[in-house]
Amino acid sequence: QLAAEHNRLLARFTLHNAEFGLKGYGAVAAIQGEPVFTEDEERGSVLSLDGAGKAWLSVTKEDGTPLLGEEDELTVSYYSKAGRKETNWPFYAAPHGDAQNGKPECYIGILENGGKATAERFLNGRQPSAVAEYASGWNHIVVVYEAECTKIYINGSLKAMAENSGKLREILGGGSILQIGKANWGSGEFYQGLLDDFMIYNYALCEEEITALETAKIPDAQALEAKIAEARALPEEAYTEESYKALQTAIQEAERAIGTAETPQDVENAIQALQTAIDALEEKEPEKPQPSLDKSRLEIKLAE
Repeated sequence: QLAAEHNRLLARFTLHNAEFGLKGYGAVAAIQGEPVFTEDEERGSVLSLDGAGKAWLSVTKEDGTPLLGEEDELTVSYYSKAGRKETNWPFYAAPHGDAQNGKPECYIGILENGGKATAERFLNGRQPSAVAEYASGWNHIVVVYEAECTKIYINGSLKAMAENSGKLREILGGGSILQIGKANWGSGEFYQGLLDDFMIYNYALCEEEITALETAKIPDAQALEAKIAEARALPEEAYTEESYKALQTAIQEAERAIGTAETPQDVENAIQALQTAIDALEEKEPEKPQPSLDKSRLEIKLAE
C-alpha cells in the first residue's frame, strides 16, 4: 500500500451540473453525448443517464492524459439509483478503448444487474468477482480494489469480497481509459438511472474511512457557483489590467475549490476570497477628451 502521505483522491465529481460538477482534484469527466441533470427529491441535482448510449462520461486528468495506470490499489465510491434491472455499467476502466469481445478480457469494472453489484477485475480472462445485493432506490456503493482482494460495501457495510491475483498496473497499463456509464462490450453497454457524488481514490480505503463516507457529504457549492458567475460578468474594459488579472486568478481558484472543498467552511472561505478580489478591482480612469481644433480661421485664411 502507498505511504499515507501519498493516499489521496484522484477524482471527485458532484455530477450536479455540466459546468462545475464534472471536474475535481485534477480530473475531468468529458461529456460524450447529451447528459441530463435532473432534480431528485432525496439528493438534489444528479446525473441522469438513459442506458441507450446517448450520454456517458470519459474521465482523464485535466491535461488529457490517463487518470489511472500507476496505482496498485483503488477505491471507487458513488451513489446509484439504478433505473433498470438489466445490465448497467457505472464504472469501467481498461488498457485501451477497443471492444472486449473476442479477446481474453482485460479490464476492471462495476456491473449492476438484477439487484446485484459485481466488482469485476479481469487480467487476460475472467477472475473471481465480488457480488453483493442491494435494495431498490439510492445506494452508496464502494468498491475497494486491494492488491490481492476486491471488496464491495453497500451503504457502509461490507457485503462481499473475492480474492484476485490481477495487478492493476498490469491490467490497465500506461494508456488506459476510464468511463462512467459505459463499458466496451460490442458497440457499448451503458448505464440507466441516476448517479451522484462519484469519487476515485488511489489507495484502498479501510472500513473506518468507508464508514466516515456515509456521514460525509460533498458540500453544497451553489453560492460559490453564483459568486463565480457574478465575477465572470464584470467587464474587463472597466478595470485596470493588473486588478482584472488578479480577479481571473481568483476565479480559477474558486472553480478549483468547487471540486476540492470538503466542508461548508471551505466553500465559504472560497466565496470570501473571490469577493475580496472583486472588491480589489480598480476602475480605469476615464480618458480625458482631446481638445477639438478650431479650423475656421485656417479655412478663412486659405480662402483669401
